[in-house]
Amino acid sequence: MRRIVFLAGVTMVAAAVVAFGGYFVGAFTESDTPSVVPDVTPLGPPTVDDGQKQEALQLAAGNQLFREFFADRNYTVAEIGPWHNSELELIGVGMILVLNEPKSFGLTDWPKAIWDEETDSYSEGVLRFGATDVTEVHVLVDLTKRKVVEIRPEEYGAIELPPDVTPGSPSETD
Repeated sequence: MRRIVFLAGVTMVAAAVVAFGGYFVGAFTESDTPSVVPDVTPLGPPTVDDGQKQEALQLAAGNQLFREFFADRNYTVAEIGPWHNSELELIGVGMILVLNEPKSFGLTDWPKAIWDEETDSYSEGVLRFGATDVTEVHVLVDLTKRKVVEIRPEEYGAIELPPDVTPGSPSETD
């Protein structure tokens, strides 16, 4: 009796394989097999290589204001990476410099990249202010123009505005 039950079970499994096997086997035909996709640049922010980072550091070191402020090289480059527009087109390199000790800057014309949302690009301007107890500085370098286009305190104690500027008034100039 066990043999009959065993054979009946085998027969049912065989029937199921025959019935559904064609479905499973036929489900993946040669035309459905994925083809090899050629190398495609993945979407995402651009990157900068070591050569571009070094170029940005050299351009910063050659900037007169940068040299005046950081001639003592009393800082560490904490972050360095790509600066790009909303279309993910590389503009240059952004850096965060951490000063080894807080530093104060009197009234200074700080270069400023003024972003225009409509054109997805920037124009160069200047912000005039002083800053006390600065511990981090943000620097933007345009690799195409080969120049520093922004230097600004990122972490600071207080901001000093020129006498002719009141808080909340525009102080950017072209």
